[in-house]
Order: sequence, then C-alpha cells, then structure tokens
Amino acid sequence: MRAMRKVIGVMMMVCAVSLHAGAYTMQTSKTNHIVNVGTIDKSLFPKPVFVTSFGQSTDGAMLQTVMKRIGVPFTYNPTATDSEVAGAKTVVVAVGASTKGLGAAGVSEADEMDRARKVMARIQQDGIPVVFVHIGGETRRGALSDSLADLVLPVARYLVVKEDANFDGKFTDYAKANGKPISLIFATRDTIDVFTKLLK
Repeated sequence: MRAMRKVIGVMMMVCAVSLHAGAYTMQTSKTNHIVNVGTIDKSLFPKPVFVTSFGQSTDGAMLQTVMKRIGVPFTYNPTATDSEVAGAKTVVVAVGASTKGLGAAGVSEADEMDRARKVMARIQQDGIPVVFVHIGGETRRGALSDSLADLVLPVARYLVVKEDANFDGKFTDYAKANGKPISLIFATRDTIDVFTKLLK
C-alpha cells in the first residue's frame, strides 16, 4: 500500500509538471547557480541561528553541515518545540516532508503539522526573523510539504529555494506578491554561498 501511494504521488507530480510546463522559466543554470530577486538585508538576521526541520527530510541536516562549514554560531534541533525556539535570534526552517524521516523520528504527519503550527505561532509572537529554506528540489514537493511551507511563508522574511522545486512558480509568485526577497539556487550545495553572504 505504501509503495502504491508513493507511485501515485510521483504520477501526480509528473502531471503537475506537465500542466505547468511553459508557465515557469528556469532562471538558474549550470553557469548561473544563484539568482537573487529582491533586496536581501542581512542586518535583519542576527546570530546565533537556530535551525530546525519541518517534515523531517535530510534537508535540515544539510543546513547543519552548511552552518558548520561557514563557521557561524548555531543550534540544530530538527524536532524543536515552540518553547525551544523561544528567544532565538534567527530561525532557519528547512521545509520538506519525508515519510522515511518522519518514521525514523517516530512522528506522524499530523503531529509534525501540529508542532510546526505551534513553533510558527511562537516565532510570530516573539517577532523572530525567519529564513524559509526549501532545498530538496522537486521531489520534496507534495501535499504535506506544501502545507508546511504555507505555515512558514507568511512569517518568513527571506526565501531560499532550489529552483526545480519552483516548477509551478509557487515560491517566486509568493515572494513577488508579498515583496519578499528570494534566492533561487541551481544545486543544494549553493546554500553554502547563500548563507555565507547572509550570515558572515
């Protein structure tokens, strides 16, 4: 049954890509890895940084590696609660749902959504600046991932997106409509350059 759901999910993604073909034109490429749209004010994102995951994909761990590599003070907790983010200077949220990751963490989809709602409510209450990060690409899009993204986007001050995840223009359209800066990246490793410029 799980395998069948996965196949259906992939088929739905393929259909979505087909329906939106031609509606969005990729801006990044092998020779142009990062495209910034809008003005990114690094003064809005003080350190130390708190990194968490919504969806329990490996993207949060990737951001942990990025923070270590660029040498900024940070805390990483993929299952952080609302009380644990309280008092943070800047929160970086890696959005991307993984059935395997949720299972490994012993968390249901409903529990993850509930945690995400509570964390975002605390962040909004405390006025903590948020960086929305979606670096899992097209394969990390789906109903749960999009629902989690929709919790973070209204509060985020800056978006970082691996561009193939934006096949339908979801993130660029949102950023444009709400006057928020967005960095589109060609490859996951480009997050190193993006966060170096933001936090160093």
